[in-house]
Amino acid sequence: MFALEILHYQHIVEYYEALMPAIVSSCASYVVFAAITHLGIAPIWHFPQYHLENIHDFAIAIMFGIIGAGAG
Repeated sequence: MFALEILHYQHIVEYYEALMPAIVSSCASYVVFAAITHLGIAPIWHFPQYHLENIHDFAIAIMFGIIGAGAG
């Protein structure tokens, strides 16, 4: 995708002319990867369900959200 940005920046080709082959090739490469590894099309990582222990966990999450919004 970085190479497509360089082409778009230099106005060498129209952006969609380079973007569509990149999308098709990335989808095809993922299908080949999934077929070789027998993983299928599913999430790679499985995270356990989070259980809220007490209300303080929720308050801390809100505090981190406010800090992240202020920093972002």
